[in-house]
Amino acid sequence: MTIASDKNPLSFFTICWLFLVLGCTCFGGMWAAMDRLQRELVERRQLISLEDQRSLMLAAAMIPAPKFLAFAVMVGYRIGGIWGAVGSSISILLPGTALVLVACVLTVVASENIALKTIQHYVGLGVVGLLAGNAVRMFIGDGLRIRPALFGLVISLGIPLYVIVAEGPLIIAACVGLAIGSLMIREDVSGGTTGVE
Repeated sequence: MTIASDKNPLSFFTICWLFLVLGCTCFGGMWAAMDRLQRELVERRQLISLEDQRSLMLAAAMIPAPKFLAFAVMVGYRIGGIWGAVGSSISILLPGTALVLVACVLTVVASENIALKTIQHYVGLGVVGLLAGNAVRMFIGDGLRIRPALFGLVISLGIPLYVIVAEGPLIIAACVGLAIGSLMIREDVSGGTTGVE
């Protein structure tokens, strides 16, 4: 039996306000906001017990849905029935959704700004540089081995040539690269264990 079942359920607007505030103040997902949720739902408002919070968090982690949303819906249902679940789900999503919409609008409005275009260009170059540097580091590894280096060179040149020059489907190039890469890795690890973490 939960603490909330001993009391009258909260009003729809109270549930909406509670989860709107939680949506505005809890960042990093359900597990990161665990202490804040415990302070608000268990200690301050005494809507659910600590055991209920833990069991609902575990159940939310097993449901194939965003964990924070699943937790909010289950708590909303627990304290306000079906309308509590509806109100909590809408309210917990509203702050993040509003931020994403504002960012989308600002990005579209500012997309013609020369400063933003310049920043996007150099960030893109930086990302490509990071990916290329990581690829080189992976190919060289503990020392330059000719076979993985040749494989990396063939894949690095072969996929763009196949997709751009031969106008082949990217999905086929990616699948072939993955298959060949997995065979290469399998041959490398068959001799013993690797230091992959």
